[in-house]
Amino acid sequence: MKLLLLNKDIKTAIEHLHNGHEKGLKFFYKKFYAHFLFRANRATDDECTGESIVQEAFLRLWLFRENVHSETEVFEFLKVQVKSAIQVFYQKSRNRFHRSLLRLDS
Repeated sequence: MKLLLLNKDIKTAIEHLHNGHEKGLKFFYKKFYAHFLFRANRATDDECTGESIVQEAFLRLWLFRENVHSETEVFEFLKVQVKSAIQVFYQKSRNRFHRSLLRLDS
């Protein structure tokens, strides 16, 4: 029964995400943020950089929300975003990396 409710919650969250309702993003944020933050912090050894990477991944999820249709696709999308941002982090110097992040305050 609990699995059925969880599947219904996921479907509802996907629908909210597609319709541009923040509830959908919030659902996946609560579900996956800690996992990806741990991975990013562990890979970069910098808490601020790790948070920035994960925040940007969720921002990109919001921007490309029409392209994901299941929980697995959301997870894989975030995984690819975090992985590529970590690779960029090691390819660029720290200062250039921080400048290349999307700026939300401008």
